[in-house]
Amino acid sequence: MRRKIGLWRWILCGLLMGQANAQSYPDNWLVHGTLTGVLVDSSVSSSMLAGHAHVGAQLTPGMGISYFFTPHWAVEFTPGLADYQVSWKRGGRETSMGKVWAFSPILALQYHFMPERSLHPYIGVGPSYIHFFDVNPSAGYRIDYRNRWGYALQAGAEYQISSRWSANFDVKRVSAQAALVNHIGSVAIPAKGNITLWLIGVGIGYRF
Repeated sequence: MRRKIGLWRWILCGLLMGQANAQSYPDNWLVHGTLTGVLVDSSVSSSMLAGHAHVGAQLTPGMGISYFFTPHWAVEFTPGLADYQVSWKRGGRETSMGKVWAFSPILALQYHFMPERSLHPYIGVGPSYIHFFDVNPSAGYRIDYRNRWGYALQAGAEYQISSRWSANFDVKRVSAQAALVNHIGSVAIPAKGNITLWLIGVGIGYRF
């Protein structure tokens, strides 16, 4: 809880620092269209069942919306959405548990280095939320996924093609505690652990 409060304070301080110059900075908005690869590292396991949960990789379109308070400081909202194939790995065997959709928005405070140059890197940090819906379990399973708060770290680079258009490369690392309950017949099998999402995207941006 303290870590979450500290993260929100850090974001608020950045917003307040940029607010004083926001009125004099033109073209505050930047919209990205991206193609994002999602890699999931899961340590979700159960004390009642050997093995661990495995989540398949995805390639999905996405977008991001940024507001610049100054040339250096911005806040970005990324509404992540993807469907995942979930399975249970035990030894050399892998059993499908079905599919699930996840809505994983991220609100990140960014700092852009050398914004006056055509190619400039940036970093970001902020809270994330993972909301599961439209669960389609395999036959014989009933799975309850628990929604969770987490945090995201971000690094990327922007290449200015023209005054309005840019190309973008971005990497986000989303970490959260994950939990689910797998119902097999009348037996409920809880599982929990850490889940890490690596979001690797390339895209085109438009500034206005």
